[in-house]
Amino acid sequence: PALGKTVASKLSQTEKTLLRLLVLDPEARKLYLQPLAKLLGSTPALAGLSIRPIIEALAAMSLDDPSARIDVPALADRLLEPEQQMLAHTLHDEEVEAITADKAITYIEELARKPLQARVEELRGLAKNAAESGDTTKAVQLLEEKKALERQLGKHYLLDNTSPTVR
Repeated sequence: PALGKTVASKLSQTEKTLLRLLVLDPEARKLYLQPLAKLLGSTPALAGLSIRPIIEALAAMSLDDPSARIDVPALADRLLEPEQQMLAHTLHDEEVEAITADKAITYIEELARKPLQARVEELRGLAKNAAESGDTTKAVQLLEEKKALERQLGKHYLLDNTSPTVR
């Protein structure tokens, strides 16, 4: 039990909320599962997300009929032990917020922002180091990249960068 808690604690509340929604809500699966799986597969910065293997397995299972009820034991059989524990913990954790399909895009967008936010923090530190070492050209270049990312984060990141059908 303690091990499952540790593995599941790697998941953010956003990841848990989305995972639970996509497993339990056929409407949300139909609208968001395949686009989310494609986003996770095509965005290297999201490769390290703990829920990625679960989302990919769920997407593969739901390809023919996203509205069909998910056979959770069959989904678990497609996963490695740590992902099985994450899935079980997420589905049985009463603290995971239950949301409706119409709120899912907000959670998906938050998930997609994580790598950009991490890069902004990284650039802030690199620019500070460059400035402290007297390399103002490099510092200015890094700060410009940081500002561009911050502008991107200020928008509805995914909504502005996806086709209307994904919404």
